Amino acid sequence: MPLSVVQIDHTLVDVQLVDDVRRKPIGRPWLTLVLDVATRMVLGFVVSLDPPSRLSVALAIAQAVGDKAEWLAVRNLAHIWPCTGLFDTIKLDNAAEFRAVALKRGCEQYGMALDFRPPGAPWWGGHIERLMGTLMAECHLLPGTTFSNPVEKGGYDSEARAVMTRAELETWLAGRITGIYHNRVHTALGRAPLSAWRAAEATGWVPRTPKDPDRLLLDFLPFAYRTPRRDGLQLFNIAYWHPEMAVWAASKPGKLPVRYDPRDLSCIWLQTPEGRLERLTTKHADRPPITLWEHRAALAALREAGQGTANEAAVFDAIEAGRYLVSAAAGKSRAARRAEQRRTDAHEGLNAPETGAEAEVPDPDYVPKIYDSELW
Repeated sequence: MPLSVVQIDHTLVDVQLVDDVRRKPIGRPWLTLVLDVATRMVLGFVVSLDPPSRLSVALAIAQAVGDKAEWLAVRNLAHIWPCTGLFDTIKLDNAAEFRAVALKRGCEQYGMALDFRPPGAPWWGGHIERLMGTLMAECHLLPGTTFSNPVEKGGYDSEARAVMTRAELETWLAGRITGIYHNRVHTALGRAPLSAWRAAEATGWVPRTPKDPDRLLLDFLPFAYRTPRRDGLQLFNIAYWHPEMAVWAASKPGKLPVRYDPRDLSCIWLQTPEGRLERLTTKHADRPPITLWEHRAALAALREAGQGTANEAAVFDAIEAGRYLVSAAAGKSRAARRAEQRRTDAHEGLNAPETGAEAEVPDPDYVPKIYDSELW
């Protein structure tokens, strides 16, 4: 039946993308795909400039389980995508992001089993790998496509022909999947995936659904353990606070799970002893939203500058300097444009305004507080 067995995998998409602002090349994105084996329906997918990670897996699962009507409407797609519900078993390869504790805990909480591919048995993921091969073949029709060998490529300049942004590629893929693939007869099934899904529904089959759909993504996010104190708690050198901190600290619960979204460290979620997820915000409300990869880059720059231990203010000053230098270099460097686009995508994915975002053209009189472009 649908959702009894699903497969999740990643692939590097065979298309060069451009950034949103300058429309200049930023490289190839990654695709994370969730496939239902019984019906061959695509349950969810994520297009990201980040390599496969715990976050991309969590986002793909959250989309696969949830209702997708609003997601399609935002992209002006009038197609039907009826797949919702929890899985019974997820088949995976042995990549690090699939072995993450956050994925294991999330699956245990929602009654989903993990089934890992034995080493040297690639055919275990054959269903999803064939689908990804089909999608990549169709991507070769797009401007900016890449090729697997020099003979196919010939004199084609993929970067010079690139025209699509990450969001545009995501919408194009959604249209191909929901508008064409789901409605095309699948040779192994003898009918279209959407028809197979509808046939299962006609038997009276009803998918399992989470009690609180809004919490599902949070339960699959990465986490760390922290002990709540009267004055708050620290994660990634950042101080967080909640009005109930003194109450939680007084109960002496020991270390509790603290979940975080790498796309925005302006808030985290503390799991209380009762199992509730409470949202904690930064003590300093004027701090701009930052990503985890910006935070890591700032710490690396501070270490290189001889600051072994970094306080919160130094980290945010380093991030501010890094953002300025990335923005200034974005017109010349593909890596800088990609870094800038990653931050934009992270904030847009959270539907949050880009607080403190730099102007497209940096102020020529502005001087970063610390570090120079050579360090960065």
